[in-house]
Amino acid sequence: MNLIIENEFGLNMIHNVCQNHDDELRYHIAKKKIPSIDKNGKRVDKPKEANGIKLEKFVFDVFPFSK
Repeated sequence: MNLIIENEFGLNMIHNVCQNHDDELRYHIAKKKIPSIDKNGKRVDKPKEANGIKLEKFVFDVFPFSK
């Protein structure tokens, strides 16, 4: 299921959250298929399974700071 969310944030609000609340925004763990080198030294551009983890912050995490 794809979810489309349309929001409008003021630049001042985004700046305020980044400057004053960044440590309150949690990181989300995202399992990703990351290009890598296999044990034989061969480049793997498109792994078949998730082989890494990225930490991400999402724009909707600023919702609690909006008025």
